[in-house]
Amino acid sequence: MTFTTLRRKADLLVRTGVLLMECGADTSRIMRTMTRLSVHFGIPHENLHIDVRWSLVAVNISDATHSVYKSQKVRRHRIDMNTMAVVSKLSWRAISHNYDVEHYAAHLKDIERGIGGAYAPWLLCLCAAIACAGFCRIFGGGWEAAAITAMAAIPGYIVRRWLNTTSINVYVVIATAAAVSTCCAAILMALTEWDTGGYPLCACTLFIIPGVPLINFVSDMLDDHLMVGVSRAVNTIMIVAAMSFGIAMALRVISPTMPDAIDRIMAQSISGGTSYAAAALAGAMGAAGFASIFNIPRRALWVVAIGGATTVSIRTFAASTLGMGPALGAFVAAAVIAVIAIKVVHIVHVPMNVITVPSVLVMVPRPDDNNIYARRGGRTDTGSVQRRAIGADNLVYRLRRSRAYNLCTPAYQQAPSTARRGSGPGSPPTQPLHRGTAALSIAAKPPNPTKDKRQRITRIIAGQQK
Repeated sequence: MTFTTLRRKADLLVRTGVLLMECGADTSRIMRTMTRLSVHFGIPHENLHIDVRWSLVAVNISDATHSVYKSQKVRRHRIDMNTMAVVSKLSWRAISHNYDVEHYAAHLKDIERGIGGAYAPWLLCLCAAIACAGFCRIFGGGWEAAAITAMAAIPGYIVRRWLNTTSINVYVVIATAAAVSTCCAAILMALTEWDTGGYPLCACTLFIIPGVPLINFVSDMLDDHLMVGVSRAVNTIMIVAAMSFGIAMALRVISPTMPDAIDRIMAQSISGGTSYAAAALAGAMGAAGFASIFNIPRRALWVVAIGGATTVSIRTFAASTLGMGPALGAFVAAAVIAVIAIKVVHIVHVPMNVITVPSVLVMVPRPDDNNIYARRGGRTDTGSVQRRAIGADNLVYRLRRSRAYNLCTPAYQQAPSTARRGSGPGSPPTQPLHRGTAALSIAAKPPNPTKDKRQRITRIIAGQQK
């Protein structure tokens, strides 16, 4: 292998890793994808050294003859699950179709050029409003409060989207958007005079909630990627701090006209829970809204909506009917949805976290959880609700990635495959790789000539993650 070829392969590996990091993928997924491609390119894994950081992705390929180092800066961080799914599918198609370096580079460049929203801006604005309204309903607010929440979330989301196109600091953008939504909620509450409690003031800013960075932080820490995990944790804390600062400033501004704003927020905890049907509908609204904001593939949107309704229903049943409490109920719900997602991902052909992350985000601790269990004489920590949910999701996810699972599961079930093949080695697939690609069936597959190769790559990755 010549030095020029090694440099070319190292450049492709780094570009792939940077693309995944910018899209909000966890570190383990980034390293698995890069390792998978390196084995496909003929690079011995013992000669490959991958360094993934919050702002940098680097690759070093060294042997007795050559030493190649390539790094690239991560310039921005966003949540783009569609691009994440497309890159993951490309890595497996490169193996299935035996892509050479040039064919893979062409497809990767095509993906980089096609990065963009799968949904129109006006639709994303509407989805943000629906997501916040769903959260308001889950918290125990009525449909009037949900309507005010939706109307208040729209100006904040528009301001955030507009400010993101400028060079303003991202945390200033978050604080400004939170302040705008909170002020709009207070104005609407004063104009309508509906008995909404303080739910709109809290729920109208939840489109900013850093759910994905929080989940990635926990996942990275569990997988021993400490440097990246700490960076994600600090970023999550900064987002929450900026969001809280914006809400506090807004409450300070509206205090002369609405002196009981803070009292309304505190008084909402005395509200009772919602019915199962209303909770399921609200969960579907919240999950689908967040999934759209995260730019997930459209073919998986209905799955996420069902997942959100399922998690909220299970959490409500386990916490209220079975008396498990909100934390344990969230744990059970997240574990169930993670187990279901293991099989569902092969139907819609997306990474597992594309389904599980939006589905568990709707289990943000309810404001009435403390009071409900205080009246029963028990104690609960609402901050542990989402931590346990994330823990359950990651527990099942880590089990799925374990050596036993990978060795016992056929390769074609471990990753998306295609029934249509190219005309020869390196030939492009007949299906496009852009967003909106139709799901390909994996049932009744003919013998795959690359099955042994995919199994070998899976074993190598599983061995590295032990």
